[in-house]
Amino acid sequence: MPAATATSETAPSQPSASIMFETPAPTPDASHVPTSAPMRTPIPGSTLDPSLSDAGVAGRITIPDDTRDASNNRTGTSEILGLADDGSDCGYSLDGTEFTAVAWYDAAPDGMLHQMAVTIGTDYLPANDGEQRMGITNGSVYADFVSESGIGTAYGGALSKGDGSSSSIDAQMTGTTLVFTFTATTWDGIAFSGQMMCSNMGGVLSPNN
Repeated sequence: MPAATATSETAPSQPSASIMFETPAPTPDASHVPTSAPMRTPIPGSTLDPSLSDAGVAGRITIPDDTRDASNNRTGTSEILGLADDGSDCGYSLDGTEFTAVAWYDAAPDGMLHQMAVTIGTDYLPANDGEQRMGITNGSVYADFVSESGIGTAYGGALSKGDGSSSSIDAQMTGTTLVFTFTATTWDGIAFSGQMMCSNMGGVLSPNN
């Protein structure tokens, strides 16, 4: 079905079986779901469902305390379901050294996510059901919101940028779903966390798969 859209210095703890908050399943009219719940990454089986995306990719970001412009405050939780026609995908870079999950929703309304992405080196990809790679700090995470001003809309974390931002990413294969769970800090000190999921990724072993 057509779906609505779309760095922390230490590795996050492994997700538990409890969910601190529940949000309604996103629809084409509601990709942004704010919440006042504590910062907590969801687990597979929560309302974050990549099968609702025609590209098989979904993401969620939680910003517990956005200290940027009060008129564009994004404190809360937002979800994105990638659209295939907008370029959403889970796949390898051309040289095969990186794997990226990216969700795009070009027609996202003001205040909603229109892009979210996680990138890690292919050497860190889990290959088997239940396999997990934890504390990946040389990857990157990124989320961008729609705003008329176009200022301060991006939240990203990557040590490689050398701008003071950082991220710590866990990658896990759960059945045939590839799950990225992350914590991150932006260049201006805003902490955020979240997940991205890619469906139908069983047997991700090499760029030749």
